[in-house]
Amino acid sequence: MLTEELQAIKRQYEQLTQSTERQRLENASANEAALTLPGNEQQRKLVSKLNNYLLSNNNFTNPDIERDSLISELATNKTYLYDAIKIVTGKTLQEYINSFRLEEARRLLDSRSEYTILSIASACGFNSYRTFQRLFRKKYRLSPGEYSKLARTEGRV
Repeated sequence: MLTEELQAIKRQYEQLTQSTERQRLENASANEAALTLPGNEQQRKLVSKLNNYLLSNNNFTNPDIERDSLISELATNKTYLYDAIKIVTGKTLQEYINSFRLEEARRLLDSRSEYTILSIASACGFNSYRTFQRLFRKKYRLSPGEYSKLARTEGRV
């Protein structure tokens, strides 16, 4: 019974994440982004610039991302950046960064690595294990431990 429920959740999860946000944003051309993302062209470009910054050198894993240095790096101001992210993604800056972190954590949990869940949370940029667990469960409807066990049992990796 539990195995069937976990398999159903897994199928639902796979359907929802066939095209992950990271893959979609990395592979989308500027024209595709203009057609699929809300906001004006400047806002989409700024979010694309933020996306590139976060992905380069896995900057999203830095738990101490300085908002001021991020704003300076993107050559914008706080209000415009926050507004653009909200309009284009529907998320706050922190939620947007955490989406990258959670996707990386999921990938690491899928990889059968020898790392503990605590070390994965830390490596992905979460300062708090409780926050990691709460956000992971909210997004994937399983705790990180349950997800890891399911991935191993199902032979996904």
